[in-house]
Amino acid sequence: VIVEYLDTLSPVGKLIPAMGRERAEVKTWEALADGVLDALLLARLENSWSGRPKAQRCQAWIDRQISKVNASVKAMSQGLGEKPFCAGIYLSLADIAIGCALGYLDFRFPEIDWRGNHPNLGKLQDKLVEARLKGVAIVATACGSPAKSAKSPERRPSMSKGTTSGVSVSGPKVATSSSVPA
Repeated sequence: VIVEYLDTLSPVGKLIPAMGRERAEVKTWEALADGVLDALLLARLENSWSGRPKAQRCQAWIDRQISKVNASVKAMSQGLGEKPFCAGIYLSLADIAIGCALGYLDFRFPEIDWRGNHPNLGKLQDKLVEARLKGVAIVATACGSPAKSAKSPERRPSMSKGTTSGVSVSGPKVATSSSVPA
């Protein structure tokens, strides 16, 4: 909700498309990233929460959460394919959400080698981290160009109703509840 509000304040570089299939695709990626973070947090809490004695911790529960993470990361990788960004050719909330989920995965679960199995996601994550470390403006990163001055921001082409403007509208293939253990 906060990002949606902030997105209305800027006339350039929208992180969430206004409507249609492109918006649904970005929101699908965001939901997938949220699910990964939910599963990671549940696994971490089960394994390390001081309010629960070690004797009551359940490794099967942790394994089930990690299997959800692995299935979701695989879906992310397949959905990303060789595209430069999750939802087309511009940085969007989808990329930021995926970057947060993968960053948390790296931070709290360094033993999970998701980069080895999904190098395209590793490449996206590295691009997002590098842009942040260099202080590159989101709009410039999204357009694949060096940072522009505040006086002349680079604008993202607007989407007219009913067109895709070259943006991919196929989101990640998300596992159904029958294919991923609860």
